[in-house]
Amino acid sequence: MEFAGGIDIEQSSVEREVISMDRISQELSDPVTAHSFRNTYNTWKKDIYSEILTDEVLNKIFDKKRATYFKIFGVLGLIIAITIFISTIYQLPATSIVVLSSVLFGLVAIVSLILPQRVEGQWTTYGRNIIINGIILRSTSKISA
Repeated sequence: MEFAGGIDIEQSSVEREVISMDRISQELSDPVTAHSFRNTYNTWKKDIYSEILTDEVLNKIFDKKRATYFKIFGVLGLIIAITIFISTIYQLPATSIVVLSSVLFGLVAIVSLILPQRVEGQWTTYGRNIIINGIILRSTSKISA
């Protein structure tokens, strides 16, 4: 069986659901094959998100409320950190701790802004059940095979 970019996977391996990563690694050492594989993978990934994981489906299985809170915290934290930094930078020498604290607070705010939604969000009950049932189904099918 041949996949994208000419990567061959033995039929017996596919039947057993085992893919030889060593063999794929060897075949991906060729730049043309690697480039072709990457393009195929990126296309497949886009197709998954556009056809299966639509916004409607993602909203059913994943709650983004906490992610929104993190973004609000990031914006407000950055504004506060900049304000404190500017207002205390030219003050007394004792304010150096406040300046350093504002820089640290600003860094935390920036990190909260750039974190992907998967980190701050949470599964809904429906989404958790889908994941758990998928794992159970996968493990029972391997046992019965």
